[in-house]
Amino acid sequence: MELRHMRYFVAVAEELSFRRAAGRLRLAQPSLSKQIKDLEYEMGVKLLERNTAGVALTDAGRYFLDEARDILERVQMAVTGAQEAQAGRTGTLTIANVSAISANFLPAALAAFRELYPEVEVNVEEMFLPDQVDALMAGRAHVGFLIDSGEELEDVIDRFKVYEGVVGVAMGRDHPLARHAKVSIHDLARERLLSISVGRHNLHRKRIEAIFARRCVRHGAIKAVSSFESLLAMIEGNHGVSILAPAGGNRRGDQVVFRPLKEAGDDLRIDLFAIWRKHGATPLAINFVEVLRGTSMGRSAVRH
Repeated sequence: MELRHMRYFVAVAEELSFRRAAGRLRLAQPSLSKQIKDLEYEMGVKLLERNTAGVALTDAGRYFLDEARDILERVQMAVTGAQEAQAGRTGTLTIANVSAISANFLPAALAAFRELYPEVEVNVEEMFLPDQVDALMAGRAHVGFLIDSGEELEDVIDRFKVYEGVVGVAMGRDHPLARHAKVSIHDLARERLLSISVGRHNLHRKRIEAIFARRCVRHGAIKAVSSFESLLAMIEGNHGVSILAPAGGNRRGDQVVFRPLKEAGDDLRIDLFAIWRKHGATPLAINFVEVLRGTSMGRSAVRH
């Protein structure tokens, strides 16, 4: 049995006339009659009563008509769904997130994407930056982020810049340094510093250490915390301060304040790139990247 047999039968059952059904299907009437007979033979049941007055459905025919309509409708839904998936208008999009910085631009992109592609399910998964390229290549994520140009990955990764910023100091609102408009690296020498570091993922700590080392300033103790939210909670509770991008300074309202550094230098800048697979990128990834490109530039998310 083929789908065309069902379509032919439904047409005859709805028209109750081989002649009208043949015209609707643009088939020769003898050919249509033979197809229906072949269907009845294969099923081993009589679907139609034929007489000089026309065509009538048997009990088996009425039952099969309901089922055939349902099957044809589901097949059409499957075809439409596949077409929508190929166009990136349905499916599940997974974004590897880095909330310490992405709060600058990701909410606007997600809202715009939802408006354009309401049938797409979006998963945002917090992931350490060093793991995001691996997640993309393994198919566990469609879009991720990278803090540098990723030039060594040019053969496998496409990218564009979504954020430029300068790191500063995040501290509790009651911290003595919060009274200053700017803070010097020397002011932080005796402070307890907080970094997001778990296991081998200690890029934040290394960046802090490098900032002090470049200016020949000896820093105090650096305490590792496991997430960005934990970092903000510790800062709010006056358990230390941290050096990070401005996005971290406003997540707790006025409980955590952000102060720029007096010092300047390329090592204080952060360039964040959206990244996705260059070869074999899915339509979901391409659609989200285009939305992200538009919202990040249109809303001035890239800061100079």
